Amino acid sequence: MKNVLRVLFLGSLMLSITACELFSPKEWAKYQRGKAKRGYTCDYHRDRGYECYDKRPFCKRDSTGEITECTAD
Repeated sequence: MKNVLRVLFLGSLMLSITACELFSPKEWAKYQRGKAKRGYTCDYHRDRGYECYDKRPFCKRDSTGEITECTAD
């Protein structure tokens, strides 16, 4: 019984940590900025559904990993 409680406790702890990172407004803002710099866009095709791609896939990053600029070639 003790082991079951430990597993449940650790599982809930891991899920709560993951949820906090997933729903962090700061992380989502960082993701949206990077997406905008890359020119991320999605097109809808009737037969294939949505296709998403980067218009400027080649990006330079600074020492912290932040995207500084992106180009198409």
